[in-house]
Amino acid sequence: MSIVNVAKKEMEDFLNKTYYIPNYQREYSWEDDELTDFLSDMESILDSNQKHFFGQIVVHDDQGANKKYIIDGQQRTITSVIFLRALSILYKKEFSNNSEALSYREKGIKKSYKIEGIIGAYGDDSDEEEPIRLILGEGDNKFFVEEIFKKDSPGSEKAKKRSQARMRKAFSKFLAYLKLKVDGKSSIEEKFKCLNNYFEAFTKRFEIMYMEATELDEAFVIFETLNARGKELETSDLLKNYIFSKADKDSIVSYQELWNTMTNDLDKIDLTTYIRHFWNSSNELTRMNTLYRKIVSNTKTVEEAKELLKNLAGYAAIYHDLIFPTSASVIEDDTLIQHLENLSILNAKTFTPLILAMYQTNKKEDGLKYTEKDISKVANTIENYVFRNATICKRTANNTERFMGETALRIYRGEITTVEEVCKAIEKEIVTDEEFKTAFKEWCSQNRTINRYILRKLNYEMNETGEMEVTKDNNKVHLEHIMPDNNSKWKIDDEIHSEYLWRLGNLTLLSGKINKEASNNLFKEKVELYKTSKIDLNETIWKDSRGKERKQWTERDIQDRQNLFAELAIKAWPRK
Repeated sequence: MSIVNVAKKEMEDFLNKTYYIPNYQREYSWEDDELTDFLSDMESILDSNQKHFFGQIVVHDDQGANKKYIIDGQQRTITSVIFLRALSILYKKEFSNNSEALSYREKGIKKSYKIEGIIGAYGDDSDEEEPIRLILGEGDNKFFVEEIFKKDSPGSEKAKKRSQARMRKAFSKFLAYLKLKVDGKSSIEEKFKCLNNYFEAFTKRFEIMYMEATELDEAFVIFETLNARGKELETSDLLKNYIFSKADKDSIVSYQELWNTMTNDLDKIDLTTYIRHFWNSSNELTRMNTLYRKIVSNTKTVEEAKELLKNLAGYAAIYHDLIFPTSASVIEDDTLIQHLENLSILNAKTFTPLILAMYQTNKKEDGLKYTEKDISKVANTIENYVFRNATICKRTANNTERFMGETALRIYRGEITTVEEVCKAIEKEIVTDEEFKTAFKEWCSQNRTINRYILRKLNYEMNETGEMEVTKDNNKVHLEHIMPDNNSKWKIDDEIHSEYLWRLGNLTLLSGKINKEASNNLFKEKVELYKTSKIDLNETIWKDSRGKERKQWTERDIQDRQNLFAELAIKAWPRK
């Protein structure tokens, strides 16, 4: 039997050995919510003798390499080491300059050395030097050593990777949190006791279930069993198990590296959603409930399984950028990123198989068939399609998904071969100008983000030179109700007020200063402020569709302005 060690351990007992995080493991991913939960768990046992179960740790004891690799629990382990490092720094700093309490200075140094005896230290950090006992994967270990162990405070330069930014954030949060707790104590004795309480609570009363196996495949079996128990497996979990079942002992590490490349590149994106969208970029449309069976039935051999895994890993970063364009790391074209940001505002995701098919075509043909500028043109057409069909005319998402999937497959199979053909295929399905204009005249939504998007696009269309764009900074440009939400001064009939308050014709964009001055004032007072605005859109408030100056603001004026917007919208979101 390869399972050689199963035991409940206190954190001090667990951490005082040297562990390695394999390169194939997922990078550090804990965000503020997980860090806050970690600290809350500690607070819950701080002034008691209660224990806290911190989860399981699965370790592969590679006896050939004489190294212990963490297979499950790397997030908790990295967080634990960063927390103890922050505690060690405060033990040294808080009492170093207090000449009246030399004994506490010595106690603080000793306690800091004790922590270094558990987690290790960097170079000259300790007279009794202990090597750092947690070695991360190649991509993060240098940062971990130099930014967490070498420095006594978080660096300010931009981190190269999201995982590194998260480690620095955890380091900063723990230092600030503990410092705040210490500063809340009046005497030096209480300050020292405060730090001791956190040290004792974490090292003695946080416990883990430690499981160690000498065979890597056995360690993975333990990991999968523990993480699957008590819950229904996701399609991504089932698929992982199926693909890994095809791997022999020599290839399991490479499979795990590919899987973790995918999860790291996707970051917080749901794995099953990505797998489904990727699958639909080169296969007939498959629903979520049949996805696993469909993939397995088309992936029979070891070679097919590995090819699928390689492709899933290879396109994950692109998919991440399609969903989160504001933090794009692969896509570089600014215009493409802008269209993707707009699609994100419109909450569109069903277009992703089509774009993935274009990227896959580049790989199939061993060349750059579609440049990012080509893909940008397609994204622009998709934006017009989504806005006109889905946002304004309320065509169902199922129809959009079916159409995007069918078009993606035609691209992948080579039935559509140029960017012009792709755009034409999409344009054919865009609703007519008449249908769009009719729906636009009545459109109403309380979604502030979409309203800002529409008004910015309309303003750009109104600007004759196309040089004036409204900033997307919501702290500088505000969404304004012309007829205000607060009806105390206007005294509009409640039914009319409710019906027209969120109509697009009653909304505009204003700089923060003008918006504040306008407030809930009457129209005759507001209109003078609107006249000073540099945003072209606001001319339509004080001038009607015939160019005459408005003297009042009624439901008729709101409709008149929205009708004008409908005419502009045809140009702002053209069908062709």
